[in-house]
Amino acid sequence: MDFVNKTSFPAQAFQAIDQFGQEFHVLVARQTFSFASGELRTTELQRPLCASDTGFDDSLVGSVEHESDYAPFKPRCDVIVNAVAHPPEHKNLKSFAVRMRLWRNNESRCLIDKELTVHGRRVLLQRAFPIRAGFFLLKWCALTLLRPCPWRIKQIDKCKPVPVRYESAYGGECLVMADQLARTKVPKKFRLNGQQIANHPEAAAGRPAPIAHRAYDPNPCGTGFAQEWYLRATRTTVIEAPAIEHPDFPLKAKQFQRWLALVRQSECEASSFRLPAGFGILPKTHPMRRTLVGTVDDTFIASAAPLPENFDFAMWQGAPADQQIDYPTGGEEIDLANLCAAGTPSARTDDGNNTYLRLRLPTDRLILKVRDANDNGSILPMVIDTIIIEPEQQMVSLVWRRTIPFADAALTSAELCSVTASRVLKERIALNIGSDEASHDGRT
Repeated sequence: MDFVNKTSFPAQAFQAIDQFGQEFHVLVARQTFSFASGELRTTELQRPLCASDTGFDDSLVGSVEHESDYAPFKPRCDVIVNAVAHPPEHKNLKSFAVRMRLWRNNESRCLIDKELTVHGRRVLLQRAFPIRAGFFLLKWCALTLLRPCPWRIKQIDKCKPVPVRYESAYGGECLVMADQLARTKVPKKFRLNGQQIANHPEAAAGRPAPIAHRAYDPNPCGTGFAQEWYLRATRTTVIEAPAIEHPDFPLKAKQFQRWLALVRQSECEASSFRLPAGFGILPKTHPMRRTLVGTVDDTFIASAAPLPENFDFAMWQGAPADQQIDYPTGGEEIDLANLCAAGTPSARTDDGNNTYLRLRLPTDRLILKVRDANDNGSILPMVIDTIIIEPEQQMVSLVWRRTIPFADAALTSAELCSVTASRVLKERIALNIGSDEASHDGRT
């Protein structure tokens, strides 16, 4: 099938295969808009399609800034916000709220309404030894009925602008390198064996591997996670507390103390913290996405199957579940609170110095004009399956996609066109098509 791009937006056609061995065509396009003028307009210089997953930095476990646009299919639309949380001006706050809302035009119910709490710098601080000794005596005298917590959360600084990334949410890792003095203090059962060291990502990257490494699997790049053996080996008494939290699930000092003794990660991961606080992309290594890959066992590995039979294409959804919506139809409005600096184009400030940014998605559509070997034409609508909002860059990106089964392989050509909503009807009539809502089958 020949593909011709009649738009100014980067686009590409490629082939993919589903879990049943059925091949299909995929056509993807990306639009870049700017609201620097106060209105959402296409930029003269369009960003290219993202060819691979990219992070904000070079860290192996850091937050993902953009995922590859070459996903074969997404059942829903991801709404991603890569932003900086800005506290209300002229206020010395210990914490403040940030919020994202999205709704369709003429609908009062929000499709997305998500709020997070952002704190000024805080630390988990171990109390002084005399106090901890007193707590131990109190616990002993009360026959363990009283269990005073030897840790407390201390506020260090007032709120400042902070990037809303998973590095600031609960998570982290306990890592001891071979050149650290703490290596001799790590109990044997917590050390990596020879095979684990050889297979460690650091070793694979050509760097020295640690001798002990435990990470909080849902968010290894976060902060606040620790284990008792690590604190004792490194003599750590101060740990950075998460700066970004879900308001319903704040980290408490007693909770932190209880988790220190947990060796099995599953006990921590079953908690409310298994979904890190943020508006960004969950990496493909996150447990919730890994389970959607399906059953990868010896039978599958020995087979010629391209994917496990129970593979779920929702694995390609990078946004948290509460940031996924049905495909937008155009005109949806997005409201961001305290996720941009005061004075940002299109933003307003209320009496409490909170900054609100409202954006409206364009109503123009991307369509495919396809023809078969008999020169019969039809129109296939593209769908938006990724929305990326970047207030600091004053940009919005939309990723459009369309799948075409090989069962329709009689199609010889496809042209990508950008049209207004009214023109879709005119194009349909011109080609004698009964409906523009052709099935975006997505692997049925």
